[in-house]
Amino acid sequence: MIENMWILPCLFSLLAWGVSSFTPKLMSARLKPLEIVVYQYLGQTAFILGLLVYLRFDILFDIRGMLLAMCIGVTGMSGQVLYIQALKQAPLSRLSVVTSLYPAISIFLAVVFVGENVPLHRLLGAVCAIASLVVLVSGKASVSSEKEVPARRWMIPAVGALLLWGFWAFLPKLALQTLPPSSVIVYEFLGSGLVIAWALYSLRFQVEKNVDAVKTCTLTSIMGMFAVFSYIYALQTGPVSAVTVITAMYPLITLFLAWIVLKERLNRRQMAAAIVALLSIATMVI
Repeated sequence: MIENMWILPCLFSLLAWGVSSFTPKLMSARLKPLEIVVYQYLGQTAFILGLLVYLRFDILFDIRGMLLAMCIGVTGMSGQVLYIQALKQAPLSRLSVVTSLYPAISIFLAVVFVGENVPLHRLLGAVCAIASLVVLVSGKASVSSEKEVPARRWMIPAVGALLLWGFWAFLPKLALQTLPPSSVIVYEFLGSGLVIAWALYSLRFQVEKNVDAVKTCTLTSIMGMFAVFSYIYALQTGPVSAVTVITAMYPLITLFLAWIVLKERLNRRQMAAAIVALLSIATMVI
């Protein structure tokens, strides 16, 4: 058995999240943020039903693990709501890099709560990544498809998503102490459902019907669920400090898609900051 086999599911998560973090931008002009997450939940439902059938509904029960897994769903879906809210005003190329810095929070939590030994160079990488964040979000980006928007308008939901995803990325390590990945993701789905129930209530159960948007959101969320399952599976044997930072390099995919499809451009200073942020993440993996 290959010792670092957990790297393969990490790479799959990286690719899938790169795509799934891009497509909501296309939908944000047609649907409200809460409507997008509702449609994304349809895809998650399809994935979970398929998984349950595959497992013959054999899901382990542990109250501590279940509550932790449900917290994963709440924090992850709440972060998704804030991320899509920020997408309404933020250039995707900058927002994806900003929110991908959540490993700094996950590493801190791993050190404090599970006593994970994090090498000094990973801690320094996290500091450099956060420093580059300050440069990245300053000023304005050049976006051909929309008006230039000051960072202060989207930074609050972006930072909120960053913090929530930091907890989301760490909590599976605790849940996996008593539950297998398949059970964790099922209970996580239930936790996400609590946020969706709130979203539907906020929308007064009136969701705009858009066939193309439903297809895109559903298919993308199914891809995202495969990525989440791969991520949780990787955490079974891989350290939090490495798994989170590898998967957090998904903006490499998102930036490429934003450049090709949306014609988004960063100025030189922001491009340099984005490169430093991504290199800092790569440094934390070594």
